[in-house]
Amino acid sequence: MRTLDGIERTFDSNMCLVTDGDGSHPIGIGGIMGGAETEISFSTKNVLIECAWFEPVAIRRAARFLKLHTEASHVLAVAPIRKWPSLPRVAPRN
Repeated sequence: MRTLDGIERTFDSNMCLVTDGDGSHPIGIGGIMGGAETEISFSTKNVLIECAWFEPVAIRRAARFLKLHTEASHVLAVAPIRKWPSLPRVAPRN
């Protein structure tokens, strides 16, 4: 899978991947970085907001293995998304 930084990456079976609807095609690395195929562009018309909890230790291990330390991996490895106070503003409950 090519990540948002343009690098083609391979994964091991212990890494959490975000996949398409049937689970056969990876579109992101859980808690670290999204895939280039799903990057938002000027032609994007629909956006899906993903809300997930990823095991912080697994995020740290995968980021270290991939040598891919991102803002997402640093934040989510320390303060999982369930603690983010801005989440209700982004995805309010009706």
